Amino acid sequence: VQGDFGAELSKDRYSFNLNVTEPWLFDRPIYGSFDAFFKYSNYEDLDQTENDIKERFGGGSVSTGFYSDKLNGTLFSFELGINDIE
Repeated sequence: VQGDFGAELSKDRYSFNLNVTEPWLFDRPIYGSFDAFFKYSNYEDLDQTENDIKERFGGGSVSTGFYSDKLNGTLFSFELGINDIE
């Protein structure tokens, strides 16, 4: 299992990214992956606007696939994801 996690925290911005990947599921040449992310930004220091500008987006995806021995280990993968932007 391979994984990555990243985070950024500050007064006007925070975000995180998470990824978990298994290139060999169930002792077979089956690929699986999970991704999630979220980011929030607040641009309150812009003087030309009446209201603060806020940005928020997040989402994730799930991927699966298989390796083909006949094509030199080529990975064929399929991904399903969702994103939300505000």
